[in-house]
Amino acid sequence: MKLSRLMWTLSMFCCLHAHNALAQTHLFDPGFEEVQECPVGNLGPEQLVYWESSYSIRDPEPPVPWYYQSYHHSCDPAITRYWKPILGNGVIRIPYNFDTNTDEVLTALLWTRLSNPLDRDSLYYIEYTTAPTFFYYPPDEEFYNVWCISPNFGLAFTTQVGVDSLNGQSQIAPLYFAEGSGLRANESNTLSIGNCFKATGEEEYLLFGNFRHSRGPSDERCLGSAINSRFSTSSSLVDNFRLEKMELEICCDLEFCSADLVDFSSYTDTYVFPPGTSYSWNDGQEGLERSFAQSGSYQLTIDLPCGSISSNWINIKVRIDCSNSIYVPSAFSPNGDGLNDFFSPLLSTDFEIEIFQFSVFDRWGQQVYRYLNDSSGWDGNIRGKEAPIGVYTWLLEYQILLGDEYIQQSEAGAVSLIR
Repeated sequence: MKLSRLMWTLSMFCCLHAHNALAQTHLFDPGFEEVQECPVGNLGPEQLVYWESSYSIRDPEPPVPWYYQSYHHSCDPAITRYWKPILGNGVIRIPYNFDTNTDEVLTALLWTRLSNPLDRDSLYYIEYTTAPTFFYYPPDEEFYNVWCISPNFGLAFTTQVGVDSLNGQSQIAPLYFAEGSGLRANESNTLSIGNCFKATGEEEYLLFGNFRHSRGPSDERCLGSAINSRFSTSSSLVDNFRLEKMELEICCDLEFCSADLVDFSSYTDTYVFPPGTSYSWNDGQEGLERSFAQSGSYQLTIDLPCGSISSNWINIKVRIDCSNSIYVPSAFSPNGDGLNDFFSPLLSTDFEIEIFQFSVFDRWGQQVYRYLNDSSGWDGNIRGKEAPIGVYTWLLEYQILLGDEYIQQSEAGAVSLIR
């Protein structure tokens, strides 16, 4: 059979996810899951344990109508779940309010104390998620399901003194707005918004929401925010914050063929970088996809608006002639994201090969997969159910055409299954 040359990135993908699992968060309850009591009905953020706000739905005259702001938790048996499971059990909608007399956006912020101090002069990454939310738009008297993010959404850091006097008239300069941040649409109909900053070491509280702004609003039913200037109100649903020190660790010494185009984006796609981000290598090459002409030590640097971060040095061994080589990856991740979902032998160049047997075994020696003339490989399932995460062994027997002669060969090894 004839197989095409494929890029081999599985080992990098494995180590990336191992690194992310160890990242230290600096926020209590970043997904708004913990509550003082089950918020039965349409209640405000005062139900949250670790977050506070400059507005409350319990005020005698709340700043916005009930249908524009609320905190919801799946513990309420009467709730109709309209957000995606990726957002967890609790979600919050941030009000967007402005003064029709002055045409100014008013301050409406959430805040929370950091769980750990930030290291001075270190780069940190912060991200939050938005999702479709119901928007009531009179006089239609209908709820619209919209996917919005207010352009005035922003965040800042402050001290205890800074949060003691927050109200709708507070003048606070945000660290950055949603506009100008990195954006990534996710399969679950959520939107990730990410950016980075250099810490001063004096950050005590994270402030998030709508900062007072002089830009006049307009009616928008998305792209931007679902803003209703007639009623001077709106809201956007946010959830799942991330705040962690940025690190770039490229796993292991690697070996490639000189003709291979290697994609290192698996080390960076866990972040959503703002516009203007660039990537460079110590040998002068640019970008995340590259080939290697010679063996040596290499380092990747990411240049961001907030500063630069460099990876560890990795040793690359380059093979000039790979025409007769076959590679079996050391890891794969059958999680349905379209990347490294199948485990199979990878050929470095086109050549004729016939596979006699390619089998995968669990730690007890039971066969869990056998090659049967399909080009996909093992999908990580055993009899229709997900196989446990862990290390599996494999056996490969094949023959390869070298010149006019077929040479029979066999190889064996181990593969790590991760999700």
